[in-house]
Amino acid sequence: MKKYLAIFKIEFLHFLQYRSEFIAELISIFVNFFIVIFFALAVFENKTEVYGYTLASFATYSLLKSIMSQIVDTDINWVLAHQIRKGDLANYLLKPLRFNWYRLFAELSWKSHSLFYSSFVFAALTVIYARTFTLQIVSIRIPLFVFCAIISYFFNRSFRFIIGTLAFWTKDIGGISSFLNEITSLIGGRWLPLDFFGPLATILKLLPFSYAFYFPIQILIDPSLNTSDIGKIILLEIFWTILFSLAGIILWQKGLKHFESVGN
Repeated sequence: MKKYLAIFKIEFLHFLQYRSEFIAELISIFVNFFIVIFFALAVFENKTEVYGYTLASFATYSLLKSIMSQIVDTDINWVLAHQIRKGDLANYLLKPLRFNWYRLFAELSWKSHSLFYSSFVFAALTVIYARTFTLQIVSIRIPLFVFCAIISYFFNRSFRFIIGTLAFWTKDIGGISSFLNEITSLIGGRWLPLDFFGPLATILKLLPFSYAFYFPIQILIDPSLNTSDIGKIILLEIFWTILFSLAGIILWQKGLKHFESVGN
């Protein structure tokens, strides 16, 4: 464990030297939020409710999904594919550490910065939001929301890891990865609540990707959910996370048998 904590520390210090990309990301959070609000104002211009959402509840969902994005996002698929394609993965295989654990602690180091600085952005957005809307959340469920958001990170990471392992066979997963990222974001509730898909929403809610964004947010904004409903959401989210993790391990082990460190 000490070696992984050392990796966390090194990456933490490394991030302090290269912050321009993250600053741009913080600005994009502001821009994205206001675009969503303008979209919401247009959609709700002549309506008080759309698919069970009021303007205030939709705006609340949009704010929460921005927070979720910061927690859930991971680049393990791109990093793993790059290491495989370049042949650099061999350098990690020869070291006394596990590649996935190495990347996990490197990511957590980055996220410690990301969430710290993002908290100021979200605080500002909440103030702006409060001037126009009423925050539609069940405050007593905030700890459950945080817990589910953390599980969502590992859920998303385990799925992205599976995508990354495809590079053992295809070498370049750029197109596949981009396509799957966008599709899973759409059907997982990252861009819009699944309820906005009308009759199709019933099917989308049965898919595992709905536990990445939609259901964790529902725990916080849907007062109609009872203890049994919330327990079911948490258990299913854990189930899919474990299942994807096991699938990733299997593909990793099989992929290593095909791996050749030949670079470009």
